[in-house]
Amino acid sequence: MEVVGFFWYGLAASVVFLVGVLACIQGFSGMKQEPFSFLNHFISELGDPRFAKHKTLFAVTMIATGILMVPFILGLGLTFNSTLGNVVMGLGLFCVISCVLVGFFPEHKVKTHFAVSGCFFVGMILLIISFTITIALEPTPAFPTWVILASIVALGVISSFIIDTVILPKWELNMTNEPWAWENGRPRFWLNPFLEWWAFFALVGWLLMVVILSF
Repeated sequence: MEVVGFFWYGLAASVVFLVGVLACIQGFSGMKQEPFSFLNHFISELGDPRFAKHKTLFAVTMIATGILMVPFILGLGLTFNSTLGNVVMGLGLFCVISCVLVGFFPEHKVKTHFAVSGCFFVGMILLIISFTITIALEPTPAFPTWVILASIVALGVISSFIIDTVILPKWELNMTNEPWAWENGRPRFWLNPFLEWWAFFALVGWLLMVVILSF
């Protein structure tokens, strides 16, 4: 298979990831029978087996996205064909494994879910950083140099979610494990899940950009 053939898998993974997650919102009813909102619900709530209508679809989406990403990551590493390219490939595979594990460990498996989802987002940050450095240092870049700026923007958005999570006070961090358990009801706007959704869209946008430019 030619290297460019691998990138069809990346396109399929991006579409499955985006469409699958958004489809899970339809008909959602939370722990307290509330409708879904991008302003105060976490992505993982869409796959919680205790109440999510499309929990199976969510799990399948995570697993399918990870599997489809494998050929794409391999193709990306072969495109760079360098030591840094191998680093990109290794980090990409780490993200792929984390994504698949999110499908196997939904939100109600609190500690494991938090660990694998954290690995996924942190892994994506490291992947984008290594990708950007690789482009900047290549004598004949495989991608246009403006991709560096776009990658930095995506990196900033995703990092904002991780940073906000790290600096949460302990009580609020505990609430992320049971986001429906606010004493006076879930706030209409909750910054942490809102930033997670921005990170999700930045991540999908970055993947689509890389895939499209690879053809």
